[in-house]
Amino acid sequence: MKAVLILLLVFFISINVYTAIDKLEYEELFNAKKYSILLEKSINSLTLNKNSLSNEDTEFLYYYTAIAYIKNKNIDIGKSYLIKIEKEFPKGQYLKNAYQELIKIYKKDKIRKFYYLRKLTSEFPKTREAFDASIVLGKQYIKERKFNSAINVFEQIVNEWNMGDLNPESYILLTLSYSKTDAYLDALDYLRQASKKAPKLLKLRSDYLFEASKIYFNTQNYKDSTMGFKRFLNVFPKDKKYSDALLYLSKSLMKEKKYYDASTIMIEGLYKNRSLRNYRSLENKKKYFSLLLNITQSLIKLSEKERAVFKKKYKSFTDIDKNLNEIKDKSINYNERRTATVLLNNKFLRNGDIEGAIKNYFIFLKKKGDPYIKKKFREYLTEYIKEIKTDDMGKVLKLWVLVKPRKSYLSGANLIELAKHLVNIGLIKNGEDIYTYILRYTLYKKFWKISQSQLAKIKYEIGEYEEFLKLYDKLSFDGKNKIIEKDEFLYYKLIALQKTDKIQDVDKILKDVFVKKISTLNQYKLMKAKADYFIRNKNNTGALELYKNITKTSFAKKNKLDIETKIADLYYLLNQYDKALAEYEKIEQKSINMEWVLFQKTNIYRKKNMNKKAEIEIEKLKKLNPDSFWLKQLNKNV
Repeated sequence: MKAVLILLLVFFISINVYTAIDKLEYEELFNAKKYSILLEKSINSLTLNKNSLSNEDTEFLYYYTAIAYIKNKNIDIGKSYLIKIEKEFPKGQYLKNAYQELIKIYKKDKIRKFYYLRKLTSEFPKTREAFDASIVLGKQYIKERKFNSAINVFEQIVNEWNMGDLNPESYILLTLSYSKTDAYLDALDYLRQASKKAPKLLKLRSDYLFEASKIYFNTQNYKDSTMGFKRFLNVFPKDKKYSDALLYLSKSLMKEKKYYDASTIMIEGLYKNRSLRNYRSLENKKKYFSLLLNITQSLIKLSEKERAVFKKKYKSFTDIDKNLNEIKDKSINYNERRTATVLLNNKFLRNGDIEGAIKNYFIFLKKKGDPYIKKKFREYLTEYIKEIKTDDMGKVLKLWVLVKPRKSYLSGANLIELAKHLVNIGLIKNGEDIYTYILRYTLYKKFWKISQSQLAKIKYEIGEYEEFLKLYDKLSFDGKNKIIEKDEFLYYKLIALQKTDKIQDVDKILKDVFVKKISTLNQYKLMKAKADYFIRNKNNTGALELYKNITKTSFAKKNKLDIETKIADLYYLLNQYDKALAEYEKIEQKSINMEWVLFQKTNIYRKKNMNKKAEIEIEKLKKLNPDSFWLKQLNKNV
């Protein structure tokens, strides 16, 4: 009985005791590429010893089972065993290997590939595997233009892990990433390190050489930039970035003030590159016009003698005016069109052709408003308008035709001056259009008063009296000449009221109006009308005083005889016969109405009982005109 129990115990022990697997045997099968045997053995071990396997052996068997499946083209099953390692053994010995295999499996699945690349670099830092994964990850970021992410990856390799020397390209890739974010000073720092650690690679790869030269350009190292781009053009003449390198080289040479070299390289580059010259693609069109502008700017900097050499040597691209006009009209880059326009204007101004400069800027502004161009346009226009003489109809008409569709480009002051010129040459309606335009916009509020007054004046002059009266009520007068302006427009109002048969309103104005000092023709006319108003209302004394004041002004010269006659008549009406007689005698020989003067003198002599003298005046009147109406009146009175 005791013996039976011992046998049973031995049997149970033999079943439950597990001996470790022979890993060397599995590795030998793997190295011998006996993947089917390896797979069978691994599966058997995992199945038969499932509950007794240690974690270390289970992970080992998972890994080699996965590898065996993968080698036998059963990728999905192999992948499932690798994922088991990830889930069940997060700190396992074969986890790093599992990540590497998963990265290979997911090479076309960008999201999962990135996931395992990041896992590898974060969980196994500073290892060769993590370094290699970081290089792959960083390059992918660059490819996807995620340059900030690439910078983080390569900064970690170079600065945190100090593993850049394992692959000096990492310095170049970090340089490139900084350059792509326009952080050129940081890029320059790493470029200098890359130049020491991987000088050949920098020169042999076109993309690296281009970016390095670009960094030098953007950090004002123009000598190094020029050398780099020259090498690029010589070594990689068919590279897709050839035209970009040509552009940068031209700019670099221009910065070095080597305008002759810049012009030569660019013109010859265009001659060599037909596709760029024909610019069938949008990209080529952009590059062509950028080059053409650079050529033109370089040519402008050359002496006349040097330009003559170029014109003789090259048939195309050496005519500055032609280049600028082509850029201005055809370039799709706004700043290039603007620069060409400004350069053309400089030429017009050098030649004293301000009309050409104005027209050039105006054409540009029709397509696109620009604060600087608009400012300069207004400055030139102001200067041009100042030079226009009042009677220079040709210049005024040219200017009006040019700016009529785009009045908004003119300043308020320019519009006012132009309107005045138009009115002066008889284009009153056009002047009216401008004043009406100004009154429509608050932008010109500063010029509303003058526009209202000028518009009112136009309405008066063209006989639109009702319109004038409406505008008159809106007028306000201030400044030095406010009294003169007020009196001038009051006279216009007086005439407008007369023309519209508003006589009562006329009398209201004349009753209250008074000009202390007559300085203008309209003030004179206003006071003359006031004097006539006094006469109509039997205020002969008031009328006499006004006429005496009026006759002292220079404006009375034309009508002096008429006014003196009225003064004499008023003295007569006021029974001041001696003064009346003196006035009549003063005007007798020059009066065009001699019969009336002789008639009045006769009446005065009769009133003074000086009949003999009265008879003498009557004889004069008979001799002057025997059939005179006034002679008949005198005979009646006798």
